[in-house]
Amino acid sequence: MALIFRRAAIGGYSGSVPIVLGLEAGVYLWALAAAAGFAALMAASQVAFVILKVVGAIVLLVMGIRSWRQAWRSRGVADGPPIDTEAQSGLGNRGRGRAFGEGLVVQLANPKAAVFMVAF
Repeated sequence: MALIFRRAAIGGYSGSVPIVLGLEAGVYLWALAAAAGFAALMAASQVAFVILKVVGAIVLLVMGIRSWRQAWRSRGVADGPPIDTEAQSGLGNRGRGRAFGEGLVVQLANPKAAVFMVAF
């Protein structure tokens, strides 16, 4: 939810839609993995589950550092020439693809999604 709120705050409704679509695609991939037995392996193997949790934490840490660096850079640019807000918020086609990918990676690195899919 924090990822969706952040993207919506930066790019509005149209900026948050690709994130939501990426998250939903990740849920569907977890459902396919559960059907193939991979999610059950995650739930049964303590080591695999810990690895997935560590990978998820690293993904979130990298995204946090990137956001922090971007905020720090935009803070220093405030005295310079006007900034193209569409390019800064990532609403261009490249930004939408990046937002979709970001949502997909976050969902695939989410260990709770694997456990949730095993329940079904």
